[in-house]
Amino acid sequence: MMGDNRYVITRECAQLFSMSTTTIRNWAIRGVFPQPYKLGKSVRWRKKCLGISVKEN
Repeated sequence: MMGDNRYVITRECAQLFSMSTTTIRNWAIRGVFPQPYKLGKSVRWRKKCLGISVKEN
């Protein structure tokens, strides 16, 4: 399913959870938040791992 492969950047993740980007990064480091996927300098979270449902148009 296409929705299972959607990713969000740190800023979008912070907006979804009403937190700062710093909190998201710190929680990921401490293991409180799911670990992101890193590709070079790019850091992204898989929406499925965050428990966010993706609505397809």
